[in-house]
Parts: sequence; C-alpha cells; structure tokens
Amino acid sequence: MSRTFAAGPHPRRGHRPAGRRIALRPLPRTSCVVARRHLRPVGKDCLVAFAGNLCSVPARKVPSRRLVEVRAAKSQVVLHAGHRRR
Repeated sequence: MSRTFAAGPHPRRGHRPAGRRIALRPLPRTSCVVARRHLRPVGKDCLVAFAGNLCSVPARKVPSRRLVEVRAAKSQVVLHAGHRRR
C-alpha cells in the first residue's frame, strides 16, 4: 500500500529555496573567548580577591561591598560591575 503525502515547504531532504539559502550561510570564523564567571565582593580598600590575587577596581565607579563579576580566561581577568541601583 503506497501513501502519497502533500509536499511541504521542503519537498526533498537537503533542498532549500533560494531565499533561505542566502540566510543560512556558515558562521564567521571568529575566536570565541571561553571564560569562567565568578561573583566577588569589593573590599573597603577597592580590591577584589580572586584566585589568590588582588585586583584593584576604581573607587569612583565601584563602591565598596558591592558584588562584581569576575570573568577569567586563560590570558586575562576582566571585572564587570553591572548597573547601579538607584
């Protein structure tokens, strides 16, 4: 017994209309930075302790006792303070 099915938007496997072929290009070859993310408090002396090191933060931009996000990659450590609550 053979069945016939209505042709959908893709009648054959692997076939895409020309308009969709343009939109489905491969991703650009850029390096993706993989980093670990940690939350650490800022001390009274504007220092953040991470992995046995002390990283300084600007006192004018980040108040003490605030949590900052530490993103640690193989070659660098980046601190993010986020938005201030008013």
